[in-house]
Amino acid sequence: MKNDFSILQKISFLLIIICFLLASGAYFIIPEMTPKIAYVNSGTLINDYIGMKEARNQYQNKSQIWQGNIDTLKMDFQRALTQFNNDHPKLSEQERKERAQILNKMQENVKQYSKAIEEKATQEDQRITEGVLNQVNSFVKIYAEDHGYDIILGTTTSGSLLYAKDNLEITKELLNELNKSYDPSSIKTFIEEKK
Repeated sequence: MKNDFSILQKISFLLIIICFLLASGAYFIIPEMTPKIAYVNSGTLINDYIGMKEARNQYQNKSQIWQGNIDTLKMDFQRALTQFNNDHPKLSEQERKERAQILNKMQENVKQYSKAIEEKATQEDQRITEGVLNQVNSFVKIYAEDHGYDIILGTTTSGSLLYAKDNLEITKELLNELNKSYDPSSIKTFIEEKK
């Protein structure tokens, strides 16, 4: 009996040691399996990024030039229309028809040019925004790898992230690093490549 009891004690002791080893292994393994997660406010990250601000300034400059061209065409049309109205009583029927056709053509040109510029502006805005987003996404990937993050979530105003503890937000830190790494030639290069 004593022999049976000592075998039982040895088995029990061995089981306790095995359980202890499994528990300690789980204690050290489970933290490694828990992903490191953070989130950023996507709007703040994009809007406060120096690269986006510079890209928007470049877009605004182009937009002002385009609008200036449209305004010039409209003023030319208005001058021609005013001149036509002033000259109308002195013109023959044939001259009125010819000038009216010219005015209609001018007005149609203004409309077509305005529409073309509007489409071009939309495409330019999308292209520039896409370029900046690609830069930000590439940087976020590098930042995550360098800082051991498994997941970095982005919040939006539409509520993609409903709740997270404030200590998980890294918008400020990530934005600071992103702005430090900003290279002004990268936006210019990207814009020139996509023309």
